[in-house]
This record gives sequence, C-alpha cells and structure tokens, in this order.
Amino acid sequence: GPPHGKPDQMSTTRTAVPPAEEPGHVMSADTRVAFFDDANGDVKVYPRADMDDDVLEPVTEFSVGAHHGVAVPFADQVVSTIAPEKDSAELPDTLAVFDEAGEKSDLAGDATCTDIHGAATVRDAALFACADGVLTVTEEDTSDTLTSTLVPYPEDAEGRAWSLAAGRDLVGVPFEDGGLGLLDPETGTWTVAPTDAPVTSAAVSPDDGSVLALDEDGTGYAVDPGTGQVLADSELVGSGVEAGGNRTDSADSAAVVLGTERGYVSDPTSGTVTELDVADGLRETREFNLGGTPGALAVTGGK
Repeated sequence: GPPHGKPDQMSTTRTAVPPAEEPGHVMSADTRVAFFDDANGDVKVYPRADMDDDVLEPVTEFSVGAHHGVAVPFADQVVSTIAPEKDSAELPDTLAVFDEAGEKSDLAGDATCTDIHGAATVRDAALFACADGVLTVTEEDTSDTLTSTLVPYPEDAEGRAWSLAAGRDLVGVPFEDGGLGLLDPETGTWTVAPTDAPVTSAAVSPDDGSVLALDEDGTGYAVDPGTGQVLADSELVGSGVEAGGNRTDSADSAAVVLGTERGYVSDPTSGTVTELDVADGLRETREFNLGGTPGALAVTGGK
C-alpha cells in the first residue's frame, strides 16, 4: 500500500540487503512479505510497515535447501516448501511451518502435496497448488497448530493448476488445459467456468464480488463468482499468433488484476494498460499508454 509517513518523516538511511542469488517467489500476506531464493532456499520475511519507513531488516530468516519453492506468511508463522531429497531441480512435495525465530515444526494433516507450484492466501487459509489438487492450510481455533487438507481438483478439471489467484475467501484456479476453477476453501466446493483456451492470468476482487480471467489467445472473461457462469467475454489482448501460425508471447505475458471497482489488463505488444468495468460487460473505461512491454500488474489504494 502507499506509505503512511510523510516524506520528511522517512529515514534517509537505507539498510543494505544482500541480493538473492536466484530470486524466486515473493508472497505478501497479512502484514508480512516473504522472499524466496531458489539458489539456496533462503527465506527472508519483512514487515510491510517497516518497508514503508524505508527499513529493510528481516524479522524472520531460515533456509530450506536449494529448489524452486515458495514461502507464505500465515497466522504469525511461515509455511514453506522444503527441498526435495533427491534432486533440487524437481518441484517440492513437502511443506513445513516456521515460527518467528525460524524454528521448524511439522504441518499436521495431509502431508503430501506432489509437485508444488502456485500459492496464495485468503482470509483464513494459505493454499498451494499440487499435482492432484489444492492443499489448504488452516489454523486450529484452540492452538497455533496449522493443519493441511488436500482438496482434489474437480472431475471436469482440464489438467492441474500452476498458479492461484485469491480474493477474500475465494480462490481462482486456472487449469492448465483450459477452464477456470473457483474454490471455496472453507467448504472445499468447486465451480468451473469454461474458457476457449488455457487461462494465463486470473484475478478475484478483494471483496470476492467479481472474477476476471485472460486466456492465452487474449480473450478476457468476466465470471460470476457464485455460479462460474461467464457473464461476458471480449478480446482484450492481441492473440500472439503471427501470420503463418507462429506464436509470440504477447498474450501469455499479459496479466489481469482486480480492484474493488475496476479491472486492469496489460498488453505487452501495444505497451498499454486498459481499465475495465468488469460488471458492465468488460467495458473499457480508460487506457494508459505506458510504452515498453507492461506485464505483471498490482492495484493499491482504492475505497
């Protein structure tokens, strides 16, 4: 979010932070941000408020071994993947819990999450995409124990998910061969929205009131979060297919994001970001000509 202090209240001294050898996933949840270094499995967790004040000192540090992993702040702890035992080039299958001092403990419940890739947090759960389903991590009401439950993908899922998009209590789950799953982690129930091509980017609004998806052909979909019905679809980004059938990465590297009132889509080919009224049939409301090749997006502020 935007800095809380005025410029003259901010420190003029920056704390040097050694760069990651191989920067990986960054996960922001609750009031903390976790950075993962794939080269050595080092995890560093920073308070967001300290970043606003120009302070870059980690409050939690630990290492889980070299691999392509992710660490997620959740319930005053951190849930992190652990390096595979045999080959660090493989995707991880195991998660562990770390407290503020970096001390490790086991995760209760379902222990196996094969080929973990993709993570998100909602209000009461941390979630990880696995080969066979989505692993949901929740906190027991009477203790600090974190428990995991594997929610299998629905029968009509077209392949697994490699990424997750979270709102307040709802999770968007793009299936690798097409379709967007919507998961309610509390009940473990699914609805599935059909798409004409695999979804490359998805977003759920902070109030769970709207869902937006973009497929690899550049088609955007406004989806009813309750039923999975596609309410509107429109070509938002060039398809990325050149004359002769050769594919470029323009649509694949585009992204969508949702605020409470508007949606946004980046177009790397045209160098633009377009603002959308998702509730009004994906009507374009503004266009920002940024130049370059805009890709990932984030929304801050708002009502």
